[in-house]
Amino acid sequence: MKIEILTIGDEILSGAITDTNFAWLGDQLWSRGYELHWHTSVGDEPDKIEQALRSAVGRSRAVIITGGLGPTIDDITLEAASKTFGVPWILFPEALEMIRAWFVKRGREMAPKNEKQAFFPRGSTIIPNHEGTAPGCYFVFQKTDYFFLPGVPREMKRMVDEWVIPQLEKVDTEKKKYAFRFLRTFGLPESGLAEKLDDMDLKGVDLAYRVSFPEIFLKASALGPDAFDLDRRVQEVADEIHRRLGNVVYGEGRETFPAVVGKMLHARGETVSVAESCTGGRLASLITDIPGSSNYFDRGVVTYSNQSKMELLRVPEKTLKEHGAVSSATAIAMAQGMRRMAKTTYSLAITGIAGPDGGTPDKPVGTVHIALDSEKGTIERKLFFATNREWFKHLVSFAALDLLRKKLLHS
Repeated sequence: MKIEILTIGDEILSGAITDTNFAWLGDQLWSRGYELHWHTSVGDEPDKIEQALRSAVGRSRAVIITGGLGPTIDDITLEAASKTFGVPWILFPEALEMIRAWFVKRGREMAPKNEKQAFFPRGSTIIPNHEGTAPGCYFVFQKTDYFFLPGVPREMKRMVDEWVIPQLEKVDTEKKKYAFRFLRTFGLPESGLAEKLDDMDLKGVDLAYRVSFPEIFLKASALGPDAFDLDRRVQEVADEIHRRLGNVVYGEGRETFPAVVGKMLHARGETVSVAESCTGGRLASLITDIPGSSNYFDRGVVTYSNQSKMELLRVPEKTLKEHGAVSSATAIAMAQGMRRMAKTTYSLAITGIAGPDGGTPDKPVGTVHIALDSEKGTIERKLFFATNREWFKHLVSFAALDLLRKKLLHS
């Protein structure tokens, strides 16, 4: 089923905001087996919007449009759609009631300009918005399905999950069956994965790589008339990938890396705390992004200065003077001090040089030490990641989680 995405807004074309809606939608569609084959971004110009909507006819089975459903004068997506489809732009009373109810629930009075958000092309099906004031709509034009959604990511995502995906499943009338497995990896670059997988017998299964820094996702998929045979062949390929890559594959499906590690901790009734320097709290943020992380995450500290390392984690001044803040000895002392303070099952510590300045010949920018402490002792790793500051912090945080994951796997 060929799908395209149309994102609308001057702010996207000007670079004022990043088009995160497309990135998220692409991931959702790709991982569910849909073929996303076209993406267009246009500004708030009626002619451009109409042209983009009309061009999709015959090219795509469905189009997902985000943006331009607000109450202001530049929100013209649905007016342009009405013109494209050759139908009037009219008030939908049920949509107006939805908008009024949203304001009443929050103890606010609806402004007259919000009434504009209740106008849609005649013949539309309203898509409820439980997170904001702008309902969306669904319209079929010349055998192409159009889904109009607000540009606010939180609102758009819930509407996709609750309405768009179920509707796509209803209208997908392709006779061929589809099967896939979605494998998530961390620890090898794309070239390293390819080296291990290139000579595989794929049994007629397609294998696609997708980089989502610092991870790489693999999708094994196949189309055919026999659902049982498809599923068997795809599973065999997935099993062979697992065998070849080992624990480089950390999971399947939609579960993220921090969620996988968190689930392992929770299942064992164990806890973790973190002490960070160069990552500035990124590791703690990744862990606590997961709902329910309070079941296994106790606390985290950012000890950026030497003084804070000594005061909060009891890192000996002698260790810092003799070995430096970025060293195996300091990372180990940070991890041990963190676990003493938090009394958790595990503690992770990170100290390194994120750059772009601060490196030396002995300790160049990109050097990092990660330590993991438990009652069975301390593990320490020295790594080197020559990349920019932002990517360094993210990659190092993943590497720390991976150290914990592998410890849990082998315990």
